Amino acid sequence: MKLWIVLLATFQIVNGLNYKETFDSLVESIWSDFWYDDKSSWSSNNKCVDKFNYPVVWDQAVAGRAITEHLDQDKIRSVVNNLKDYLNSDGWFSSSTAKDNDVYIDDNAQVLWVLVDAYQFIGDVECLNIATKLMSNIKGQQIQGGGVRWNLNGDYVASISTSEAALAAVRLYQVNNDQSLIDFATSQMDWLFDNLQDPSDGLIYDGKVLSTGNIDKGKLVYSVGTMVSTLSYLSSLTGDSKYYYKALDLLNSALNPKGAFYNSDGTWNNPLKYSHLLFMGISDLITVYTASNKVQSSQYQKFISEMEFQANHIFENLQIDTNNYVDNTKVFKDSGNYCNGKPVTGLMDNVSAAQIYYAMSRVA
Repeated sequence: MKLWIVLLATFQIVNGLNYKETFDSLVESIWSDFWYDDKSSWSSNNKCVDKFNYPVVWDQAVAGRAITEHLDQDKIRSVVNNLKDYLNSDGWFSSSTAKDNDVYIDDNAQVLWVLVDAYQFIGDVECLNIATKLMSNIKGQQIQGGGVRWNLNGDYVASISTSEAALAAVRLYQVNNDQSLIDFATSQMDWLFDNLQDPSDGLIYDGKVLSTGNIDKGKLVYSVGTMVSTLSYLSSLTGDSKYYYKALDLLNSALNPKGAFYNSDGTWNNPLKYSHLLFMGISDLITVYTASNKVQSSQYQKFISEMEFQANHIFENLQIDTNNYVDNTKVFKDSGNYCNGKPVTGLMDNVSAAQIYYAMSRVA
């Protein structure tokens, strides 16, 4: 049985909150509220609105991964088939069902994660074949020396497209043992640290414009999260602990309460659609590359405590109604976005919350 399946069996109860049960309950509600059987597709709108709308492929990918983590074979097959509605003739997943060249590399990397999970769990060889072709496409968007373009043949190299492409590579390596994928992932990590790390706080800038060399100095948690995940896999797969220590340093920078990612009340200031990748990064560090000494164990307990604080804040304050999540409850309430007395939330906020509870269920 695959490690990621075994890990899902663990769960943690903190302050009465069972993360595994919370995750399972939320996924079932998401399926009930956003999946249309007659369309064989997700909708970005809650069914109560009765206005079907195809989500962008990014939302599809995050929702798809929540389903693969839920381990329901029929649902996995359904979401994989739905993803194919975005697959164009060049092997890319377009942003919409137009199947055109409106392609974002980071979105495609997330789709690849879903395909690898689906292959591991249901053994669908077509998933592996599509993922292999997609990885070849992604590698073709690497600039000289490392770094991956944000959109197809674009002028911007983003930290998120680079880190998510690297994570896609190590995830695919797990099922095909292609050494070139490890080489690709390590070159992306090297490029990020060499070109986009802020020496003042250790965090990662958003990206670089190729034509001018200008750096966008914005910082978001998702780049850190996917880098930590990738470095954790590289440590485990290569046996080289330097990647682990890079991940540890990066994570300590991200979790500085006086740093870029914190509100004054100690909560993270990024939206759910970004934050869930930091939760996943921490859980990958703890579960993929497991510590064996007390110093690391103590450090991990600090990480877990921080995750618990953030997750419980989300459960208590961003849950507008049972199994309905929004990033800003005040803005949502003022908008009057209700249907038959129930709040109408979006697909992405809910599947991101599900990913957060899944990450928590792994760090028992």
